[in-house]
Amino acid sequence: STLMRSSAASDVYKRQMSYIHKDDQLCSKIKKEFEKYNLKIWDVCFYENPQKGRQIYLYLKKKRGSEISTRQAAALLSRILKKKMMPLPQQKKLVKNGYEMYGFTPEEKFYVISGIRTAAYKDEEKNGDCFSIGKIREGRYVAMISDGMGTGNEANKESKKMIEVMEDMLGAGIEEEVCIQLLDSIIAFETEKEKYATLDFFQLDLFAGIGSFFKIGACPCLLKRKDKVEILVGERTVVGMDLFQSRIPFCRKKMESEDLLVMFSDGVLDCMPQNNIETLASFLEEMDVVRPQAVADRLFDRITNMEEYKKKDDITILVLGIWDRY
Repeated sequence: STLMRSSAASDVYKRQMSYIHKDDQLCSKIKKEFEKYNLKIWDVCFYENPQKGRQIYLYLKKKRGSEISTRQAAALLSRILKKKMMPLPQQKKLVKNGYEMYGFTPEEKFYVISGIRTAAYKDEEKNGDCFSIGKIREGRYVAMISDGMGTGNEANKESKKMIEVMEDMLGAGIEEEVCIQLLDSIIAFETEKEKYATLDFFQLDLFAGIGSFFKIGACPCLLKRKDKVEILVGERTVVGMDLFQSRIPFCRKKMESEDLLVMFSDGVLDCMPQNNIETLASFLEEMDVVRPQAVADRLFDRITNMEEYKKKDDITILVLGIWDRY
């Protein structure tokens, strides 16, 4: 499933941006450096965007000489700030001879590559698990797995509904905490209480590298950093909690370049013998591959080739590789 996008998200963030009082020393430094490249700055404005960090607007003109692009201006600004900057979209590509306002924003620092391996409990039926991976908007990457109760087509319907509701809300620009609260309310008012689907949720801030984890009935996930593997348990909430009245148990973790995050449905652990999560962690620790799809495939092969292996449920293994752009 592919995450949906909505122009409403950008409207939300425009309203949330706040003006920052000028740093006179920094403004003076920017003006002096731009002057060396025949660029005259009349004014500098700083705005704080809660999703992207500090955005800078320059009231700028070219004094003389050859053409200068806004990308070249962004590169100059990046050297001054020691932070990768890029021009805001939908503005002029070249700096003109007359004063005009040009906006610049931090570039996403991280990017994610994914790998996925799935297997239905019965070959003739659908996988009861559903998953979703991708950017929901600039600066936000989300991965989700939902495991419907039981196996097959009915389980698939429930897990698909869970994923689609989250996609719609996140794509509309609703913050993750509110999405979880609304989802919990929807579950609580379901008429068919025997129907059930878990949710394993991960969101990465591509600017800051902060990962947010949340689980409704979902199993732990694994984080491989260099040669060590950590079991991320988190707090597993139950379905239908009144999360408007209680704290949402998000787990936050600073992610690093070359981290590998492995998410999986309960069917992975159910088909393994005792100490299954520790065994899975040891499989991951022994691997010398970093490509997420290769990791997913090798984990699946190791599990299904165990002597004690016995398929009891649908299986989904989702691997995310996180890398630093600069």
